[in-house]
Amino acid sequence: MAWFFPARWGFGAAASTMNLSVIVSPPGTPVTNPDPVWAHDARTWLTNMALQVALFAGFALLTWWRLLRIGPGRRR
Repeated sequence: MAWFFPARWGFGAAASTMNLSVIVSPPGTPVTNPDPVWAHDARTWLTNMALQVALFAGFALLTWWRLLRIGPGRRR
């Protein structure tokens, strides 16, 4: 279900930008990525951003289609 929520990908992009997995881990412990979308590299960041754009486009098209079906004179 998390794949369909833009908040996951937005937070993942922010976490990837600032390398959140290093900031969150306590000192003296090995760095582990709690979530793969937090990885601090360009590929992960671009994937996060691309999925946000794709979800935006999909939701915008769905909204546009629903508004066209209802039309100005056919409110429910």
